[in-house]
Amino acid sequence: MNFPSITLLSFITLCAFACNRVKTVEDRDGNMIDRYTVDKEGRRHGEFRRYFGKDTLAEVSTYVHGLLHGPRTIYNQQGTPEIVENYVKDTLDGPYKVYYENGDVKIEGEYVDGTMLGIWKRYYPGGRILEEVTYSDNVENGPFTEYHENGKLRAKGQYLEGDFEHDTLYLFDENGVLERKMLCDRGVCKTLWLAQGVLDEK
Repeated sequence: MNFPSITLLSFITLCAFACNRVKTVEDRDGNMIDRYTVDKEGRRHGEFRRYFGKDTLAEVSTYVHGLLHGPRTIYNQQGTPEIVENYVKDTLDGPYKVYYENGDVKIEGEYVDGTMLGIWKRYYPGGRILEEVTYSDNVENGPFTEYHENGKLRAKGQYLEGDFEHDTLYLFDENGVLERKMLCDRGVCKTLWLAQGVLDEK
């Protein structure tokens, strides 16, 4: 049997009201207010908003049947984004950014199925790059580069299974001139060469 289009539209409208409803939740001290819709099982479903006080946004995210799924933005009390991240079925997956209060990017990288992977970057206030680090399985693992605030190279080397310098480490002065070369073994480093040409035996 074919139903008129107006009947189908009415059914969709009724289903929207029957399957989801707006719900407001306040925390115990009343300072934070959550507003979201729920599915017929009572799980968060659709846009979720959290507020500082009455109407200053603290968070905007998306849920699908109780699971975080899609972009999530966390705001500071000045109303600007502090963290922007992405979820797939309650797991961090996709671009991740942290911001300074002035809106400049502080940290950026990417999660893959809940783990930090690939090149992550940190920045000085004002936007200049501070460091680039390779991550694998949530720990530093691979090449890294650090920069002075003036943009000149500060250090470069390798991390091994965490914040442990490994293999050859190069250190540069504020003009980007190589001043020290070191050999490292899981964070224990020995100077091989100094710019003055003096071998450091320590």
